[in-house]
Amino acid sequence: MPRQIITSNTVRRIFGAFAENKTLLPKPGSVAAGLAGDDITAGNTIDILGKTAARELSFYKNNMNVSIRRFIEEMSKLDNISTDGEPKLSLVTPSELYDEYVAKGGVEKIIIRRFDDMAVSLHPIFRYDDLDISSDSNSVVNAAQKVILKAPRKEINAVWRDFFMAGADEYLKAVKYPTLTNVPYERIELALAMATVMLATDNISALTTSTKGMGFIQYVEIMKNIVLKNMNSIFDQYMNGIPAGIVIMATGEDHVVINDKVFNTFITEGGDIEVIFGAFVSGSNRVSINELKTNSVDLTNAWQDHLANSIAKRTALAAISYRANYIRVAEIIYDKNTATKMKTLLDTYSDNKVLNIPDTCMDLALDTKYANTNGRYFIERMGHYTSKSIERNKAAGLAYIDLLCNFIAKQITVI
Repeated sequence: MPRQIITSNTVRRIFGAFAENKTLLPKPGSVAAGLAGDDITAGNTIDILGKTAARELSFYKNNMNVSIRRFIEEMSKLDNISTDGEPKLSLVTPSELYDEYVAKGGVEKIIIRRFDDMAVSLHPIFRYDDLDISSDSNSVVNAAQKVILKAPRKEINAVWRDFFMAGADEYLKAVKYPTLTNVPYERIELALAMATVMLATDNISALTTSTKGMGFIQYVEIMKNIVLKNMNSIFDQYMNGIPAGIVIMATGEDHVVINDKVFNTFITEGGDIEVIFGAFVSGSNRVSINELKTNSVDLTNAWQDHLANSIAKRTALAAISYRANYIRVAEIIYDKNTATKMKTLLDTYSDNKVLNIPDTCMDLALDTKYANTNGRYFIERMGHYTSKSIERNKAAGLAYIDLLCNFIAKQITVI
C-alpha cells in the first residue's frame, strides 16, 4: 500500500467506520461505498487494511504458529540430557524377542559383515505406522512389534537417530559393536526390534530416501546381526551373574546397567538405591551384592558428594546437548541458513535459558525466520498482554488491534 497523505479527520473516520461495522475485518467495499472526497480515502484505507490484516493473520495461523509448535514438539521428543544428576537405571530383563531368535536357531549362525559406505536412512523419524507388516507375521516379528509398541517415543527417536539415521556417522563407528557401557540395554533390544520389523516389510523404502538402491536394506540386515550378537553376549553375562550375585553389569556415561533378578534380591534385603548410584559415580562394573553391602557407606557418601558438585556441571553438559539438538531440528523444519542464524543466537543465550525449550524455540524462530514479519509483532503484543494476567483470547484481540494500529501508523503522514 503506497504511503498517502491522510488528515486527522480521516483517521477519526477510519476508526469510526470500524466501530460502526463492529468488526475488525470489514468486507472489501463495505466501508468505501457511498463515501466521497476525504471519506473515500478513509474507506479505501479500511478496505486495504482489512485485506492486509486477514493475510497477515492467515500467515501467523497457518505458517508461523504451525512451524513454531512443531519446533517445540520435535525438540521435546529428543533424548535431551537430564540435569537432575541421577543416572538412568537400565534393567536387563528376559527378552521375548531374543528368546524367539534363539528358538529359531538364528543366533549361532550370525556372520558380521562390514557396512562402511552403505546407505543409512535420510528420513528424520522412524515412521513405524507407514510399514506394511503382514498380520500373519511369524513369532519373531510379533515379539519385535511388542517391544516397539511399549517403547517411549523419545527412546524410539534416539535409537533411530543413533543406529539407523544419516548424520549419525560418529556414533555409528562406535555402535558397530555396541556394549552396555555406551548403549543402555533397552536401546539395544529396541534396535533389534526396529531392524526386525523393517526387514519384515515389503515397503522399507517408506523409511529412506536413499539413492543407493538396496543399500539401506543391507545396512539394516547387518545392524540386526550386530545387535543380535551383542544381545547374546548380554544374556551370557546376565545368566552367569545371577549365581555370582552381580547386581551392576556395567556403567556408562549416563546410565547404570542392572541385572533385574539380582537387583530385586538386593532391594528385598534392604539395599539402598543410592549405593548403586555411588557405584555409578565410581565407574564400577560387575559389582556384586556383597561388594555393595561392604562399601555401602563409602558409596553413599560418594553419591552425595557427586550431587553437591554436579548440578552446575550437568546444566552445562545438558545445554551443550540442547544447543546441538536445536540446530539439527531447525535444519529439518526450516533450512540451513536459518539454523546457522539460530546457532549464532544460541551462543548468546545462558545455559538455563537454553534448557527452557518452549521459550527458546519461540525466541529463535522470531529472531531469525520471522524477524521482519507482522506475525512477530502480533506474538510480542500478545505476550505483553498475557504478562499482565489478561486472558489469552482477550490478549489476542488486543494484540490484533495493536497490529492494525501499527499498520495504519506506517501509512500515515500527518500534515
